[in-house]
Amino acid sequence: MVLPGNNATHDDTARKDPNLERETSESTGHALPFFPDRQLTARELRNLLTTGTHEERVSLISDLLQFAPWEEIWSYVTRETVREVFTELELGEGLRTAWEEILDRDD
Repeated sequence: MVLPGNNATHDDTARKDPNLERETSESTGHALPFFPDRQLTARELRNLLTTGTHEERVSLISDLLQFAPWEEIWSYVTRETVREVFTELELGEGLRTAWEEILDRDD
């Protein structure tokens, strides 16, 4: 079946589901595509977000908020985690303002 607005079939769309890609990435150990300066698997990211230094966690969360798809962000961090380090995140002014609004309304 072709979906409206594109030429993908229903089966093609299912294969592109971010949840399926994340599961595949974790099981195969492939690097996540949304870290421009480092090669991290999902398992490594989860480990660093838990056991890394404060500076490492801030840097990783900054990259997540800048480069990761919306659904992926929340599979690795909570809004509370982002709020806790928000003032330390390396975000451009426009992106910082957008994230402030998102975090303010998601209470």
